[in-house]
Amino acid sequence: MAAVASQMAVQEHDAANLLLRPNASLNIIKLSTGAMSNGIIGTVGQVHRWDFNVFEYANSVQGRPLYSVTMALLENQGLLDGWLLDRHKVEAYLTAAERMYKPNPYHNNTHAADVTQTAGVIFTSLDQHLRRRSNSDDCFCNGTTANGAVSNNSAADSKQQHNSSSSVGAGLSKLERFAIILASAVHDLGHPGVNNPFLIRTHNRQALIYNDKSVNENMHCSLAFQLALDNPDVNVFERFSQAEYEQVRKLVCEMILATDMDVHFALLKRFEDAVAAQPDVRQWRSLEQRSLIFQMLVHLADLANPSRPWHLALKWAEWVVTEFLEQGVKEAEAGIPVSDMCNKDKVCMPAAQLFFIERFMQPTLDAFKPAAPSFHSMATPWLEDTKARWGIFKEAGVRMPHHGYPQLAPPAAGQQQKPWAVLGAGHGSSSGASAQLSNEQQQ
Repeated sequence: MAAVASQMAVQEHDAANLLLRPNASLNIIKLSTGAMSNGIIGTVGQVHRWDFNVFEYANSVQGRPLYSVTMALLENQGLLDGWLLDRHKVEAYLTAAERMYKPNPYHNNTHAADVTQTAGVIFTSLDQHLRRRSNSDDCFCNGTTANGAVSNNSAADSKQQHNSSSSVGAGLSKLERFAIILASAVHDLGHPGVNNPFLIRTHNRQALIYNDKSVNENMHCSLAFQLALDNPDVNVFERFSQAEYEQVRKLVCEMILATDMDVHFALLKRFEDAVAAQPDVRQWRSLEQRSLIFQMLVHLADLANPSRPWHLALKWAEWVVTEFLEQGVKEAEAGIPVSDMCNKDKVCMPAAQLFFIERFMQPTLDAFKPAAPSFHSMATPWLEDTKARWGIFKEAGVRMPHHGYPQLAPPAAGQQQKPWAVLGAGHGSSSGASAQLSNEQQQ
Protein backbone atom coordinates (compact mmCIF):
# COMPACT_ATOMS: atom_id res chain seq x y z
CA MET A 1 0.00 0.00 0.00
CA ALA A 2 2.89 2.35 0.76
CA ALA A 3 4.28 1.94 -2.78
CA VAL A 4 0.91 2.70 -4.34
CA ALA A 5 0.42 5.72 -2.09
CA SER A 6 3.88 6.99 -3.06
CA GLN A 7 3.12 6.62 -6.77
CA MET A 8 -0.21 8.41 -6.37
CA ALA A 9 1.51 11.23 -4.47
CA VAL A 10 3.90 11.70 -7.40
CA GLN A 11 0.94 11.92 -9.80
CA GLU A 12 -0.77 14.50 -7.59
CA HIS A 13 2.46 16.51 -7.44
CA ASP A 14 2.66 16.46 -11.24
CA ALA A 15 -0.91 17.76 -11.54
CA ALA A 16 -0.23 20.51 -9.02
CA ASN A 17 2.99 21.35 -10.84
CA LEU A 18 1.05 22.11 -14.01
CA LEU A 19 -0.96 24.69 -12.10
CA LEU A 20 2.24 26.29 -10.89
CA ARG A 21 3.86 26.39 -14.33
CA PRO A 22 1.30 28.10 -16.59
CA ASN A 23 3.95 29.56 -18.86
CA ALA A 24 4.88 26.07 -19.99
CA SER A 25 1.32 25.50 -21.22
CA LEU A 26 1.33 28.87 -22.97
CA ASN A 27 4.43 27.86 -24.93
CA ILE A 28 2.56 24.84 -26.22
CA ILE A 29 -0.16 27.13 -27.56
CA LYS A 30 2.37 29.02 -29.65
CA LEU A 31 3.48 25.74 -31.22
CA SER A 32 0.17 23.99 -31.66
CA THR A 33 -2.76 26.37 -31.93
CA GLY A 34 -2.04 27.39 -35.50
CA ALA A 35 -1.52 23.80 -36.55
CA MET A 36 -4.89 22.87 -35.08
CA SER A 37 -6.89 25.78 -36.48
CA ASN A 38 -7.94 23.91 -39.61
CA GLY A 39 -8.98 20.97 -37.46
CA ILE A 40 -11.17 23.23 -35.32
CA ILE A 41 -12.84 24.69 -38.39
CA GLY A 42 -13.55 21.17 -39.64
CA THR A 43 -14.84 20.09 -36.25
CA VAL A 44 -17.46 22.85 -36.16
CA GLY A 45 -19.33 20.93 -38.85
CA GLN A 46 -19.06 17.65 -36.94
CA VAL A 47 -19.93 18.61 -33.38
CA HIS A 48 -23.55 17.48 -33.72
CA ARG A 49 -22.91 14.15 -35.48
CA TRP A 50 -23.55 11.04 -33.43
CA ASP A 51 -21.14 9.01 -35.56
CA PHE A 52 -18.31 11.42 -34.68
CA ASN A 53 -15.22 9.21 -34.33
CA VAL A 54 -13.18 10.84 -31.59
CA PHE A 55 -10.48 8.15 -31.82
CA GLU A 56 -9.63 8.98 -35.42
CA TYR A 57 -10.11 12.66 -34.73
CA ALA A 58 -7.61 12.61 -31.86
CA ASN A 59 -4.93 11.39 -34.25
CA SER A 60 -5.79 14.06 -36.80
CA VAL A 61 -5.23 16.90 -34.29
CA GLN A 62 -1.91 15.72 -32.85
CA GLY A 63 -3.48 14.07 -29.81
CA ARG A 64 -5.30 17.23 -28.67
CA PRO A 65 -8.97 16.34 -29.21
CA LEU A 66 -10.25 18.08 -26.09
CA TYR A 67 -8.88 21.47 -27.11
CA SER A 68 -10.21 21.14 -30.65
CA VAL A 69 -13.67 19.80 -29.81
CA THR A 70 -14.24 22.34 -27.03
CA MET A 71 -13.07 25.27 -29.15
CA ALA A 72 -15.33 24.09 -31.98
CA LEU A 73 -18.36 23.92 -29.67
CA LEU A 74 -17.64 27.35 -28.21
CA GLU A 75 -17.27 28.71 -31.74
CA ASN A 76 -20.48 27.00 -32.83
CA GLN A 77 -22.38 28.53 -29.92
CA GLY A 78 -21.13 32.07 -30.54
CA LEU A 79 -19.24 32.24 -27.24
CA LEU A 80 -15.71 33.11 -28.36
CA ASP A 81 -16.13 36.55 -29.93
CA GLY A 82 -18.44 39.34 -28.83
CA TRP A 83 -19.39 37.68 -25.55
CA LEU A 84 -17.62 37.45 -22.18
CA LEU A 85 -14.78 35.14 -23.17
CA ASP A 86 -11.28 36.15 -24.24
CA ARG A 87 -10.38 33.77 -27.09
CA HIS A 88 -6.67 33.69 -26.27
CA LYS A 89 -7.28 32.92 -22.61
CA VAL A 90 -9.71 30.16 -23.53
CA GLU A 91 -7.05 28.68 -25.82
CA ALA A 92 -4.50 28.89 -23.01
CA TYR A 93 -6.88 27.36 -20.47
CA LEU A 94 -7.89 24.43 -22.67
CA THR A 95 -4.31 23.67 -23.68
CA ALA A 96 -3.25 23.60 -20.02
CA ALA A 97 -6.31 21.56 -19.02
CA GLU A 98 -5.67 18.97 -21.71
CA ARG A 99 -2.13 18.51 -20.41
CA MET A 100 -3.55 17.77 -16.96
CA TYR A 101 -5.40 14.70 -18.24
CA LYS A 102 -3.28 11.62 -17.60
CA PRO A 103 -2.64 8.92 -20.22
CA ASN A 104 -5.07 6.48 -18.58
CA PRO A 105 -6.62 3.74 -20.72
CA TYR A 106 -10.10 5.29 -20.33
CA HIS A 107 -10.21 8.46 -18.22
CA ASN A 108 -8.04 10.52 -20.55
CA ASN A 109 -8.32 13.56 -22.80
CA THR A 110 -10.02 11.55 -25.55
CA HIS A 111 -12.79 10.54 -23.14
CA ALA A 112 -13.13 14.18 -22.06
CA ALA A 113 -13.42 15.26 -25.70
CA ASP A 114 -16.03 12.57 -26.33
CA VAL A 115 -18.14 13.60 -23.34
CA THR A 116 -17.90 17.26 -24.37
CA GLN A 117 -19.03 16.48 -27.92
CA THR A 118 -21.81 14.25 -26.55
CA ALA A 119 -22.97 17.04 -24.26
CA GLY A 120 -23.09 19.32 -27.30
CA VAL A 121 -25.35 16.88 -29.11
CA ILE A 122 -27.63 16.53 -26.08
CA PHE A 123 -27.91 20.23 -25.30
CA THR A 124 -28.78 20.89 -28.95
CA SER A 125 -31.74 18.57 -28.49
CA LEU A 126 -32.56 20.16 -25.12
CA ASP A 127 -32.38 23.66 -26.56
CA GLN A 128 -34.60 22.71 -29.49
CA HIS A 129 -37.16 21.34 -27.05
CA LEU A 130 -37.01 24.36 -24.73
CA ARG A 131 -37.61 26.65 -27.69
CA ARG A 132 -40.80 24.86 -28.75
CA ARG A 133 -43.90 26.94 -28.15
CA SER A 134 -45.70 23.84 -26.89
CA ASN A 135 -44.98 20.14 -26.45
CA SER A 136 -46.98 19.32 -29.59
CA ASP A 137 -45.58 22.15 -31.71
CA ASP A 138 -42.75 21.53 -34.16
CA CYS A 139 -42.11 25.27 -34.58
CA PHE A 140 -39.14 26.80 -32.79
CA CYS A 141 -38.75 30.24 -31.34
CA ASN A 142 -35.87 32.37 -32.60
CA GLY A 143 -32.30 32.06 -31.44
CA THR A 144 -30.82 28.84 -32.81
CA THR A 145 -30.18 27.42 -36.25
CA ALA A 146 -31.06 23.91 -37.36
CA ASN A 147 -27.57 22.56 -36.66
CA GLY A 148 -27.54 23.84 -33.09
CA ALA A 149 -25.52 26.99 -33.71
CA VAL A 150 -26.61 30.21 -32.06
CA SER A 151 -27.91 32.90 -34.38
CA ASN A 152 -25.85 36.07 -34.16
CA ASN A 153 -28.84 38.33 -34.75
CA SER A 154 -31.26 36.76 -32.31
CA ALA A 155 -32.88 39.33 -30.05
CA ALA A 156 -34.19 36.56 -27.84
CA ASP A 157 -30.71 35.22 -27.30
CA SER A 158 -29.13 38.61 -26.63
CA LYS A 159 -31.60 39.23 -23.81
CA GLN A 160 -30.52 36.05 -22.05
CA GLN A 161 -26.76 36.20 -22.55
CA HIS A 162 -25.89 36.26 -18.86
CA ASN A 163 -28.73 34.70 -16.86
CA SER A 164 -30.84 31.57 -16.75
CA SER A 165 -33.75 31.64 -19.16
CA SER A 166 -36.97 32.70 -17.52
CA SER A 167 -39.70 32.28 -20.13
CA VAL A 168 -41.15 29.51 -22.30
CA GLY A 169 -39.43 29.40 -25.68
CA ALA A 170 -36.27 31.13 -24.50
CA GLY A 171 -33.93 28.14 -24.76
CA LEU A 172 -30.51 27.99 -23.13
CA SER A 173 -28.70 31.19 -22.23
CA LYS A 174 -25.11 31.70 -23.32
CA LEU A 175 -23.98 31.44 -19.72
CA GLU A 176 -25.70 28.06 -19.42
CA ARG A 177 -24.18 26.83 -22.70
CA PHE A 178 -20.74 27.84 -21.53
CA ALA A 179 -21.21 26.16 -18.14
CA ILE A 180 -22.27 22.87 -19.78
CA ILE A 181 -19.34 22.90 -22.21
CA LEU A 182 -16.81 23.79 -19.50
CA ALA A 183 -18.12 21.20 -17.02
CA SER A 184 -17.97 18.49 -19.68
CA ALA A 185 -14.45 19.42 -20.72
CA VAL A 186 -13.02 19.34 -17.18
CA HIS A 187 -15.28 16.72 -15.61
CA ASP A 188 -12.39 14.22 -15.20
CA LEU A 189 -9.48 16.68 -14.94
CA GLY A 190 -6.45 15.03 -13.36
CA HIS A 191 -8.20 11.65 -13.03
CA PRO A 192 -5.73 9.17 -11.48
CA GLY A 193 -7.06 6.14 -13.38
CA VAL A 194 -8.58 4.54 -10.27
CA ASN A 195 -12.02 4.95 -8.73
CA ASN A 196 -13.10 6.52 -5.45
CA PRO A 197 -13.28 3.26 -3.46
CA PHE A 198 -9.63 2.57 -4.35
CA LEU A 199 -8.57 6.02 -3.15
CA ILE A 200 -10.52 5.56 0.07
CA ARG A 201 -9.27 2.03 0.77
CA THR A 202 -5.63 3.01 0.19
CA HIS A 203 -5.92 6.10 2.43
CA ASN A 204 -5.00 8.32 -0.49
CA ARG A 205 -4.33 11.96 0.34
CA GLN A 206 -7.22 13.10 -1.88
CA ALA A 207 -9.60 10.87 0.08
CA LEU A 208 -8.40 12.52 3.28
CA ILE A 209 -8.81 16.01 1.82
CA TYR A 210 -12.38 15.35 0.67
CA ASN A 211 -13.39 13.12 3.60
CA ASP A 212 -14.20 10.13 1.35
CA LYS A 213 -16.99 12.07 -0.41
CA SER A 214 -16.90 12.15 -4.24
CA VAL A 215 -13.11 12.19 -4.02
CA ASN A 216 -12.24 12.28 -7.70
CA GLU A 217 -15.11 14.58 -8.61
CA ASN A 218 -14.23 17.13 -5.93
CA MET A 219 -10.64 17.07 -7.15
CA HIS A 220 -11.73 17.67 -10.75
CA CYS A 221 -13.73 20.74 -9.68
CA SER A 222 -10.91 22.08 -7.58
CA LEU A 223 -8.27 21.69 -10.29
CA ALA A 224 -10.52 23.28 -12.92
CA PHE A 225 -11.05 26.47 -10.93
CA GLN A 226 -7.51 26.61 -9.55
CA LEU A 227 -6.20 26.47 -13.10
CA ALA A 228 -8.27 29.51 -14.11
CA LEU A 229 -7.84 31.62 -10.98
CA ASP A 230 -4.18 31.00 -10.17
CA ASN A 231 -2.87 32.67 -13.32
CA PRO A 232 -4.39 35.70 -15.11
CA ASP A 233 -3.11 34.40 -18.46
CA VAL A 234 -5.58 31.50 -18.36
CA ASN A 235 -8.41 33.10 -16.38
CA VAL A 236 -11.44 32.46 -18.58
CA PHE A 237 -13.65 34.16 -15.97
CA GLU A 238 -11.82 37.50 -16.05
CA ARG A 239 -14.67 39.40 -17.75
CA PHE A 240 -17.46 37.84 -15.68
CA SER A 241 -19.25 39.87 -13.03
CA GLN A 242 -19.27 38.41 -9.53
CA ALA A 243 -22.86 37.22 -10.03
CA GLU A 244 -22.04 35.60 -13.37
CA TYR A 245 -18.96 33.88 -11.96
CA GLU A 246 -20.89 32.57 -8.96
CA GLN A 247 -23.64 31.21 -11.18
CA VAL A 248 -21.20 29.45 -13.52
CA ARG A 249 -19.20 28.06 -10.61
CA LYS A 250 -22.34 26.69 -8.98
CA LEU A 251 -23.53 25.06 -12.20
CA VAL A 252 -20.14 23.62 -13.16
CA CYS A 253 -19.42 22.19 -9.71
CA GLU A 254 -22.88 20.64 -9.46
CA MET A 255 -22.57 19.09 -12.93
CA ILE A 256 -19.16 17.59 -12.20
CA LEU A 257 -20.22 16.25 -8.79
CA ALA A 258 -23.24 14.64 -10.49
CA THR A 259 -20.89 12.39 -12.48
CA ASP A 260 -20.04 10.43 -9.32
CA MET A 261 -21.72 7.04 -9.79
CA ASP A 262 -22.38 6.91 -6.04
CA VAL A 263 -25.01 9.64 -6.48
CA HIS A 264 -26.54 8.12 -9.62
CA PHE A 265 -29.74 6.74 -8.11
CA ALA A 266 -30.35 9.79 -5.92
CA LEU A 267 -29.88 12.08 -8.95
CA LEU A 268 -32.20 9.95 -11.07
CA LYS A 269 -34.89 10.01 -8.39
CA ARG A 270 -34.62 13.77 -7.92
CA PHE A 271 -35.05 14.30 -11.65
CA GLU A 272 -37.93 11.83 -12.01
CA ASP A 273 -39.71 13.36 -9.01
CA ALA A 274 -39.28 16.84 -10.51
CA VAL A 275 -40.67 15.64 -13.85
CA ALA A 276 -43.63 14.05 -12.07
CA ALA A 277 -44.34 17.37 -10.36
CA GLN A 278 -43.97 19.40 -13.59
CA PRO A 279 -43.75 17.25 -16.76
CA ASP A 280 -43.13 20.24 -19.03
CA VAL A 281 -39.46 21.03 -18.44
CA ARG A 282 -39.88 24.26 -20.44
CA GLN A 283 -41.55 25.54 -17.27
CA TRP A 284 -38.45 24.83 -15.16
CA ARG A 285 -37.18 28.38 -14.73
CA SER A 286 -35.40 28.55 -11.37
CA LEU A 287 -31.63 28.16 -11.11
CA GLU A 288 -32.09 24.98 -9.07
CA GLN A 289 -34.38 23.44 -11.67
CA ARG A 290 -32.06 24.38 -14.52
CA SER A 291 -29.10 23.00 -12.60
CA LEU A 292 -30.91 19.68 -12.15
CA ILE A 293 -31.45 19.45 -15.92
CA PHE A 294 -27.78 20.18 -16.57
CA GLN A 295 -26.59 17.70 -13.95
CA MET A 296 -28.59 14.99 -15.68
CA LEU A 297 -27.33 16.13 -19.09
CA VAL A 298 -23.63 15.88 -18.22
CA HIS A 299 -24.19 12.62 -16.30
CA LEU A 300 -25.94 11.18 -19.35
CA ALA A 301 -23.14 12.40 -21.62
CA ASP A 302 -20.65 10.63 -19.35
CA LEU A 303 -22.59 7.35 -19.61
CA ALA A 304 -23.62 7.57 -23.24
CA ASN A 305 -20.91 5.78 -25.21
CA PRO A 306 -22.83 2.45 -25.36
CA SER A 307 -25.43 4.33 -27.44
CA ARG A 308 -22.87 5.31 -30.06
CA PRO A 309 -22.65 3.26 -33.28
CA TRP A 310 -21.22 -0.18 -32.51
CA HIS A 311 -17.65 0.36 -33.71
CA LEU A 312 -17.35 3.25 -31.23
CA ALA A 313 -19.24 1.58 -28.36
CA LEU A 314 -17.01 -1.48 -28.62
CA LYS A 315 -13.79 0.50 -28.42
CA TRP A 316 -14.99 2.45 -25.37
CA ALA A 317 -15.86 -0.84 -23.66
CA GLU A 318 -12.38 -2.17 -24.38
CA TRP A 319 -10.80 0.96 -22.94
CA VAL A 320 -12.84 0.97 -19.73
CA VAL A 321 -12.28 -2.74 -19.05
CA THR A 322 -8.55 -2.26 -19.62
CA GLU A 323 -8.47 0.51 -17.01
CA PHE A 324 -10.43 -1.61 -14.52
CA LEU A 325 -7.99 -4.49 -14.99
CA GLU A 326 -5.06 -2.15 -14.37
CA GLN A 327 -6.75 -1.03 -11.16
CA GLY A 328 -7.03 -4.69 -10.17
CA VAL A 329 -3.27 -5.04 -10.43
CA LYS A 330 -2.84 -1.94 -8.24
CA GLU A 331 -5.29 -3.34 -5.69
CA ALA A 332 -3.30 -6.58 -5.48
CA GLU A 333 -0.05 -4.62 -5.10
CA ALA A 334 -1.62 -2.54 -2.32
CA GLY A 335 -2.63 -5.68 -0.44
CA ILE A 336 -6.35 -4.99 -0.57
CA PRO A 337 -9.08 -7.30 -1.97
CA VAL A 338 -9.36 -7.11 -5.75
CA SER A 339 -12.75 -5.75 -6.83
CA ASP A 340 -14.83 -8.12 -8.95
CA MET A 341 -15.01 -5.67 -11.86
CA CYS A 342 -11.19 -5.36 -11.75
CA ASN A 343 -10.45 -9.08 -11.34
CA LYS A 344 -9.15 -10.68 -14.54
CA ASP A 345 -10.45 -14.05 -13.38
CA LYS A 346 -14.00 -12.74 -12.96
CA VAL A 347 -14.42 -10.07 -15.62
CA CYS A 348 -16.83 -10.76 -18.48
CA MET A 349 -16.84 -7.71 -20.74
CA PRO A 350 -20.20 -8.43 -22.51
CA ALA A 351 -22.00 -9.20 -19.24
CA ALA A 352 -20.53 -6.09 -17.60
CA GLN A 353 -21.60 -3.90 -20.51
CA LEU A 354 -25.13 -5.32 -20.55
CA PHE A 355 -25.42 -4.77 -16.80
CA PHE A 356 -24.15 -1.20 -17.15
CA ILE A 357 -26.60 -0.44 -19.96
CA GLU A 358 -29.63 -1.96 -18.25
CA ARG A 359 -28.85 -0.69 -14.75
CA PHE A 360 -27.47 2.77 -15.48
CA MET A 361 -27.38 3.97 -19.09
CA GLN A 362 -30.85 3.09 -20.36
CA PRO A 363 -32.75 4.34 -17.27
CA THR A 364 -30.86 7.63 -17.47
CA LEU A 365 -31.54 8.00 -21.19
CA ASP A 366 -35.24 7.20 -20.69
CA ALA A 367 -35.56 9.54 -17.71
CA PHE A 368 -34.08 12.43 -19.71
CA LYS A 369 -36.51 11.97 -22.61
CA PRO A 370 -38.85 14.79 -21.45
CA ALA A 371 -35.92 17.23 -21.69
CA ALA A 372 -34.32 16.03 -24.93
CA PRO A 373 -36.82 13.93 -26.89
CA SER A 374 -34.99 14.09 -30.22
CA PHE A 375 -31.79 12.83 -28.60
CA HIS A 376 -33.70 9.96 -27.02
CA SER A 377 -35.20 9.05 -30.41
CA MET A 378 -31.79 9.11 -32.07
CA ALA A 379 -29.77 7.30 -29.40
CA THR A 380 -32.23 4.52 -28.51
CA PRO A 381 -31.93 2.49 -31.76
CA TRP A 382 -28.15 2.55 -31.48
CA LEU A 383 -28.33 1.44 -27.85
CA GLU A 384 -30.65 -1.44 -28.75
CA ASP A 385 -28.25 -2.45 -31.51
CA THR A 386 -25.33 -2.42 -29.06
CA LYS A 387 -27.26 -4.53 -26.54
CA ALA A 388 -28.02 -7.12 -29.21
CA ARG A 389 -24.37 -7.32 -30.23
CA TRP A 390 -23.19 -7.69 -26.64
CA GLY A 391 -25.68 -10.53 -26.31
CA ILE A 392 -24.02 -12.26 -29.27
CA PHE A 393 -20.59 -11.69 -27.74
CA LYS A 394 -21.75 -13.12 -24.42
CA GLU A 395 -23.18 -16.26 -26.04
CA ALA A 396 -19.91 -16.68 -27.97
CA GLY A 397 -18.02 -16.81 -24.66
CA VAL A 398 -16.14 -13.52 -25.04
CA ARG A 399 -14.71 -12.39 -21.70
CA MET A 400 -11.81 -10.02 -22.31
CA PRO A 401 -11.01 -7.24 -24.80
CA HIS A 402 -9.67 -8.39 -28.19
CA HIS A 403 -10.17 -12.12 -27.52
CA GLY A 404 -12.56 -14.46 -29.32
CA TYR A 405 -14.78 -11.88 -30.98
CA PRO A 406 -17.49 -13.54 -33.11
CA GLN A 407 -18.10 -12.53 -36.72
CA LEU A 408 -21.19 -10.31 -36.76
CA ALA A 409 -23.64 -10.41 -39.64
CA PRO A 410 -24.08 -7.20 -41.68
CA PRO A 411 -26.98 -5.06 -40.45
CA ALA A 412 -30.38 -5.60 -42.02
CA ALA A 413 -31.60 -2.96 -44.49
CA GLY A 414 -33.82 -1.36 -41.86
CA GLN A 415 -30.97 -1.21 -39.38
CA GLN A 416 -28.92 0.89 -41.81
CA GLN A 417 -31.37 3.77 -41.50
CA LYS A 418 -30.72 4.66 -37.87
CA PRO A 419 -30.47 8.43 -37.45
CA TRP A 420 -27.10 9.87 -36.47
CA ALA A 421 -28.17 13.41 -35.63
CA VAL A 422 -30.73 15.04 -33.35
CA LEU A 423 -31.97 17.23 -36.18
CA GLY A 424 -35.53 16.46 -37.23
CA ALA A 425 -36.23 16.14 -40.95
CA GLY A 426 -38.69 19.00 -40.74
CA HIS A 427 -36.27 21.45 -39.14
CA GLY A 428 -33.52 21.61 -41.71
CA SER A 429 -30.16 19.90 -41.65
CA SER A 430 -26.51 20.56 -42.01
CA SER A 431 -24.59 19.69 -45.14
CA GLY A 432 -24.61 15.97 -45.79
CA ALA A 433 -27.29 15.26 -43.23
CA SER A 434 -28.80 12.56 -45.41
CA ALA A 435 -25.59 10.53 -45.44
CA GLN A 436 -25.72 7.13 -43.76
CA LEU A 437 -23.05 5.22 -41.92
CA SER A 438 -21.23 2.67 -44.02
CA ASN A 439 -21.83 -1.02 -43.45
CA GLU A 440 -18.24 -1.34 -42.31
CA GLN A 441 -18.75 1.23 -39.56
CA GLN A 442 -21.92 -0.42 -38.31
CA GLN A 443 -20.50 -3.95 -38.14
